[in-house]
Amino acid sequence: MKKYFVILFFLSLVPIAFCQESNTNSESKKETESSEEQKANDTRHVFVYGGVGLLEVFTYGVGFQLNNKFSLSMGYSYVIVGGDAFILPDIGQGYVIKAGYFSNFWIFNSLNIEYLNILKTYTDKGVTSKSKGYFAEINFAHETISKCRLGFYWSLGVCLSNAKMKPQLCTPSIKIGCNYNIF
Repeated sequence: MKKYFVILFFLSLVPIAFCQESNTNSESKKETESSEEQKANDTRHVFVYGGVGLLEVFTYGVGFQLNNKFSLSMGYSYVIVGGDAFILPDIGQGYVIKAGYFSNFWIFNSLNIEYLNILKTYTDKGVTSKSKGYFAEINFAHETISKCRLGFYWSLGVCLSNAKMKPQLCTPSIKIGCNYNIF
């Protein structure tokens, strides 16, 4: 377990190596722009992401950084929903909407709220409605939002899976992934 935390720590340092600027370039920017304008100019605008987690088998999507404090993203996700046997869990899939608030606190820099509308599960034979339930998550994360191209993120939180005809599942959430900042 300690080995995974060491790997996670080093992965969080990788974006720093990709985003370094020369001193002369950053000094000239400081002289011509205020610090608030510089933050806005150094923040990504559009990004794509992908990741895996404890209950999230795979997720991918596209997002928009509204300003240096808020982001919205939409994607598609495959998640583990409640089941009778955890040896072969049931997988649900559907569209996810994610809202993020960015502010530095402790080792995290964002608070994310995610909502997934489950459209299909592999054992949904008896459910005739279009929506097969929902998957909601709130997590604290560390994510790169600067304009550097490649970034990594990780998060810790709590998720709730409520699929129809399945037991409700509330569990801790751990995720890791990468994002590519388009512009």
